Amino acid sequence: MYSDRIWLVEKLSRDALFTLSAPSTSAEARDAIERRLRTGEKIRANQIRMMSNAESAKH
Repeated sequence: MYSDRIWLVEKLSRDALFTLSAPSTSAEARDAIERRLRTGEKIRANQIRMMSNAESAKH
């Protein structure tokens, strides 16, 4: 899923990358996480899960 975005793969742990690419992670959460990573923020797998759950709760 992220083979064309090496910059993103290099910024995430393996667990965070698996969580980000999981089918349960919403597209909205992925977009938000990518925006935050571009600004240099470090994001962990549990933060990705929380953001995805928050996005899912909106819908």
